Amino acid sequence: MQTMTVNLSELNEHPAQMRTTLDAEGMASLTLQVHTRGLDPHQPIVVARPPLERETVAVPGTGEDGMVVISGHRRLLARLLAYELEGLLSHERVRADGDGGLTEPSASQAEGLAEASADLDKARSIVAGWAGQDGGLIAAYGPLAARHGEREITVVLLEGDQRTQVLALQASNFSQEEPDMLGQARSFHAAAEAGASVQEIANNVGKSVHYVQNHLAVVEMPEALIRLIVDGALGMGVARPVASLPAGKREGLAAIVVARAERTPPPTVAAVKAAAQRLGQWDGIQVPLRAPDAATRNRARIMQALWGQVVAEKPLRAWGVAADAAYQGLLGEPWTDTRICAAWIAALAPEVSHGENGRADWDRLMVDLAPDVSCATCRVSGLPYPPLSQDLALPCRSSLTAEEPRTAQPGVCLQGMGEHDPFLVQVPMAWAGLQGVSEHPYTCTSWEDLQAAWLAQQERERAEVETVADRSTARPTSSEADAQSEADTRAEDVGGDPSDPSPAPAETPSQPVGPSEPRPIDQQRAIIRSFMENHTSLATEHPWATLCALCQHLRGDSPTKDPSLPHCEWAARLKTVEFFIRGPVDGGGPCIPLCRQFAPQDSPWRQRIPAHSAAPSLSRDWMLAQIRHLVADGHKTRRPIGDARTMMEFMTGRPIKATGEGHRGWFLQELEKQVGELSDEQVQTLFVWVFSEWRRVKANGYGGDNQYPVPVGPNGSQSVLYSEREWIDDFPLVQPPVESRPGEDG
Repeated sequence: MQTMTVNLSELNEHPAQMRTTLDAEGMASLTLQVHTRGLDPHQPIVVARPPLERETVAVPGTGEDGMVVISGHRRLLARLLAYELEGLLSHERVRADGDGGLTEPSASQAEGLAEASADLDKARSIVAGWAGQDGGLIAAYGPLAARHGEREITVVLLEGDQRTQVLALQASNFSQEEPDMLGQARSFHAAAEAGASVQEIANNVGKSVHYVQNHLAVVEMPEALIRLIVDGALGMGVARPVASLPAGKREGLAAIVVARAERTPPPTVAAVKAAAQRLGQWDGIQVPLRAPDAATRNRARIMQALWGQVVAEKPLRAWGVAADAAYQGLLGEPWTDTRICAAWIAALAPEVSHGENGRADWDRLMVDLAPDVSCATCRVSGLPYPPLSQDLALPCRSSLTAEEPRTAQPGVCLQGMGEHDPFLVQVPMAWAGLQGVSEHPYTCTSWEDLQAAWLAQQERERAEVETVADRSTARPTSSEADAQSEADTRAEDVGGDPSDPSPAPAETPSQPVGPSEPRPIDQQRAIIRSFMENHTSLATEHPWATLCALCQHLRGDSPTKDPSLPHCEWAARLKTVEFFIRGPVDGGGPCIPLCRQFAPQDSPWRQRIPAHSAAPSLSRDWMLAQIRHLVADGHKTRRPIGDARTMMEFMTGRPIKATGEGHRGWFLQELEKQVGELSDEQVQTLFVWVFSEWRRVKANGYGGDNQYPVPVGPNGSQSVLYSEREWIDDFPLVQPPVESRPGEDG
């Protein structure tokens, strides 16, 4: 074949041209390539003399002796578009002249400026401009050839008849195929190793810098992850975030992504990128400088020691566990949540972390991984013996008596303190209200506070024992003094003042106190026992149901030395207790048990509030503003005398003490602390709950009818009109729907 130089105006389309449309993105890429390096000599434009028996599609301004293009239609159009790109860059250079002059740079300067300024976006703009005209890119060839027709181009002349020309044209079109992703990645890497910059590689192949960077990153990724990308199971967008990780983190994340690729739903690019970002910023497990309690600090100690061992011995396992936690968003401070902490430990060392019951064996872990914590270093050992009935829930307080020797033992107590730990000891809820005891959780932060609280609790328990003993030996007499003494004793039971002349009606000598008369504290305990034994027969699945199993006040034994008492902290001494049943006015909903003393076990709101089933139609900020307004307005509502109920009580946790149980400001305080962890759907659920509670407060105020809507159904998506009535100690096991009429007591 003969090589020759012709003007662009001499080239025409072949009648058998196969392309009727052109991909704009592909043309932009090819235009940038041609602008950067010209037409490749090894891929020349192949032309032929026009067949005599067929009329060619002439280019405006061409003569009858023009030639037809056999191979290189796209490259020829890209050459013309590249001239347009050069004109755009030249115009930009003139506009960028700082002095406002129009002096053109030298040829070498112009070439350098053009190379530095050209990119795929500019090529796209040129292509888009011509593609938007009538006929699209195919029709753009004529006007472009007329504009740049005097420019010369080297071509190869194909000799042969029309049959030869058409077959060659078809073979040229069907032989083009872009290299596979992995082949491109390795080729780009080889170019970078040879000294080519990313920008040079991008311009050379007509791709964006981002495209080249992603392919370069592929070479740095584990083979298993590369295969997912090659197979199309995962997008190229994960390449750079994963490749940027250190080797251990990179291998761990790759293992997790490959494992999750077989699950439903499979990992997404966004999820993998987020996990890579979290993992990249993570510095490993560290013991916090400040912890909410000693158990949290010791769990962190255990995890830090175990993490160090596993990283040294089985790094892939360690980084795989960390990567899985990063993927699930559980990489922050896992020791703060017992379940998450136990899951970490089980994954890191399943052979040593679990006891017979399938849970974390904290005693064994403390002995093996936290040897600095022992009875010798824990300052709790300074408390007197024997332990109180409501003493610290520590092995050293529950398993030893005054007669048994107290010797230093290895640390087997998760609540123990190391020699240099800040003083922080959890105390029983029964100690609430004692001087030196902090609330939520109940703790003492100094040895002096702990000692003083223990002594105060000792005095409280001694007084209770003496009161019971006095009552058991007291006998009715006919003297007025003895009757008054009995009244005084009764006043002490209810926390009253014996000097008050009217704590209880004095019996006359002719009517001594009979043994069948129930004492107030016995009535209280009967109500508590009734609720504890029967409330689970109601709608325990409703999020407003206050269940003993979820309450911090639930005990494993009696709160006093009397083993027959209900296992609830509120049965320890005489206090006002209230229980209710919420039920539908006209049926159509479950009966919900309500304990006003309910203190939910410590758990964040994000775990207790379900997401609403419908997508929020109101803005998050508006709903939060309404929540704050409704709660504040509900607290201002005039209440019947003796009714201290406030909104959202089923979300609160209150201490056991005689006074100061109001919590009107608690809900809004917790809202500000925890709202950032709630999704929009959870905020919508909370808005529905608060609105219903506001309606309840308004319905039960002066002039109310004790009827209000309660959200029922999946995630509170329906609303049923409810009323409530007081629980009684002879509660039937099968409870009929609650009906209430205006004017009746609830």
